[in-house]
Amino acid sequence: MLLPEPKKIKQLATGTNHILALDEKGKVFAWGCPEQDQLGRRCVQRDLKRSALRPGGVGFKRGTHIKKIACGAYHSFAVDDAGRVFAWGLNNFGELGLQQGAGEADASVLQATLVTALSEYHVVDIAGGAHHSLACTDDGKLLTWGRIDNHQVGLPTETLDKDDILYDERGNPRILAVPTVIPGKPRLPWWLAGVQANPAAKVFCPSSPSRPVRTTASPWPATARSTRGAFRPTTRRA
Repeated sequence: MLLPEPKKIKQLATGTNHILALDEKGKVFAWGCPEQDQLGRRCVQRDLKRSALRPGGVGFKRGTHIKKIACGAYHSFAVDDAGRVFAWGLNNFGELGLQQGAGEADASVLQATLVTALSEYHVVDIAGGAHHSLACTDDGKLLTWGRIDNHQVGLPTETLDKDDILYDERGNPRILAVPTVIPGKPRLPWWLAGVQANPAAKVFCPSSPSRPVRTTASPWPATARSTRGAFRPTTRRA
């Protein structure tokens, strides 16, 4: 079925039950399930067919030109031409890189919100998994954040600053609340963020070689560096 709107689309991104589209003018559209605020707008429950299941615009400040979109399972990202990251949707595991609601059940962010924890970087690509996310910068840095209780971010817990971690009620590490640079990463052109059994989303690191290189998993060799100066978690272990 051909949708009448939007037109002149240059990129699509899909989550578990929502879709983003980016047109050639840098405008973002979203449609699908709105229950975790992944559409970036308020929808009328009594008329979801009109308010959620039809493409609608995602709001940004005047002059913002989006060049890249991405979806996690229930969260969404947009990157503008200045390398700034905007995020909205589910944030119970801090997958947006935002402090708002991180660590709280069913926490979400309704409107596209600037991720200030990434403001010191020029982000060129981004991807979301089920409850974690990845971003690559113009100088080849790879950052990761979100849920860590199943090693989703690829960093040993002992290499992380305890002030950057949110713990569960048993005192176990649960969330890496601060976007953190992965040190000594292998020089691979693509990095993947898996969503359970679904195909993985990927991010492109521009300073890596132009062809794929296969490697086996190994511990990262150095302590990870976070962006803690721009963001502080709300819950820490004493």
